[in-house]
Order: sequence, then C-alpha cells, then structure tokens
Amino acid sequence: MDCWASLFFERLKWNPNSNKNVLEIGSFEGFSTCWIITNLLHSKESKIVCIDSFEGGDEHKSIGQGYMSSVRDRFYNNISETGKEDSVRVIENYSDKALLQLIYEDDVKYDFIYIDGSHKAIDVLTDLVLSFRLLKINGICICDDYTWSPDINDFNLIESPKMAIDSFTSIYSKKIEFVPIPSLQFSFIRRS
Repeated sequence: MDCWASLFFERLKWNPNSNKNVLEIGSFEGFSTCWIITNLLHSKESKIVCIDSFEGGDEHKSIGQGYMSSVRDRFYNNISETGKEDSVRVIENYSDKALLQLIYEDDVKYDFIYIDGSHKAIDVLTDLVLSFRLLKINGICICDDYTWSPDINDFNLIESPKMAIDSFTSIYSKKIEFVPIPSLQFSFIRRS
C-alpha cells in the first residue's frame, strides 16, 4: 500500500473528495479495504464493494482452520474502526458468482478495481475478464501478487497469478495501458 499513495495522488491525480466507486476482490481481514476507505474515499457518496468468501485459499491451509474461522469477524471489526461502514457493501461469495451478480445488476462502473482473491491462474483470469466489464474507461485496476507462487523453489504457473495476468494483458492489449508500480503488483488503466 505504501506505493499506492504516489500512484494515486501524484501520477493519477486521484481526488478523494469526488464521488468514487471501488471494487475489491479478496478482502481477507480488510487491511487494504481500510487503506482505500481512509485514503481514497472521502466523499460521503463514495462506495466500496468487497467480494470475499472468507474461506481462504489453498495458501491459507497452513495457518489453520481456527485462524481462518475468525477472518470474517476481523474484517468487519477493522472496517468498523474506520467509522465508514455505511460506504462498504460486502458480497460474501466466490468472486466469479459475485462479479456476475454485479454485471447483471449493471448499475455501477468502478473507478478502481483491486484484485487480490484466489491466486490460481484460472481464477485470476476469470476475475480479470469479468471485472474488466465493470471498470470505467480511464479506471485503474491493480492485481496483487503478480509473481506469487505457493512454493518459491518450484514456481508453478497454474497456481500463480502471473500467467493469468500475462494472458489477459496480451488479449486486452489494445484496450489497456500498463501503469508501472514498484511492487509485486501489476496495474493498468482501461482505455477503451
């Protein structure tokens, strides 16, 4: 999140006081959600939609079911500490189903979409393709964990976001503009 401040405020000239809509896929305990609410959404009309099943992915199995069973409560507690619970809509579901629901509702386009859900390539590709339909022209999308792999010693493209992000950006290359960001994230702006 440290690199986001310069990205949003210096490069993108984001105005947190104007009405904005944000979509977050994968909220976990709500740390990124809280950063977004606190730094990017100052207008009372601004909203964030958070999609998470709160079940965790394969990478969370090692931390135990006891920890994962309390993630949802920690998310809601963290959000309540911002005092801006009214600006948050939570869809507790798998991202593909939730994104299809938002596409069907067809009432909001998003200024910023943050993708940090499942790390499996097929899931990331699905999240990218479906959320692209919800991203405004000139809206920004940031994908987390671009080069993440479940085993650092044996990089597995199928279990990593990288192949999905690379495939998406190849297919959508005429519709997006890459925005360099100094982290393990990948970002782009929708141009058409």
